[in-house]
Amino acid sequence: MRACYAVVLGSALGLLHAQTITKPVRVTVTVKDSTGAVIPKADVALAEVSRDVATRSQVVTRNVTSAEGEASFDLAQGQYELIVTAVGFSQLHRPIEVSGPTSQGVMAVLNVSMCGPCLDVTPNEPVALERSEALTQLIPAAALPQLTLSPRSSRRSRTNRAD
Repeated sequence: MRACYAVVLGSALGLLHAQTITKPVRVTVTVKDSTGAVIPKADVALAEVSRDVATRSQVVTRNVTSAEGEASFDLAQGQYELIVTAVGFSQLHRPIEVSGPTSQGVMAVLNVSMCGPCLDVTPNEPVALERSEALTQLIPAAALPQLTLSPRSSRRSRTNRAD
């Protein structure tokens, strides 16, 4: 009878131990830009890191950041690749290790990507427009001061003024 209790007790302890090892870890990824401002609506994906070089990592889960720039996941402990994308920013790929015990925070900092075709407007310089079928609206000169300048344009304008 004692042997039976020992087996049942040993099995129960083994089951409890197995549950604590496999309990998911709550991982919260916070996405910010290089100035520290949060980036809402960024796509955050986590892929399992494949041990086989010939096999690509498979995306396990993905989420979109909240207005606070956060996305949360419940993950098993292990190695993952963090992949973060957001409009106007360079994509981030970074390995992370999920190691528990119950929660873990991860910071992802994105850099502003180079914009595509840009129009730099500086005061007292004529703006030359090419004829194009893609031109759908002409902006009156009076509206130009009200337009918001991108940081890249602001830097370039300051540089042009210094010359």
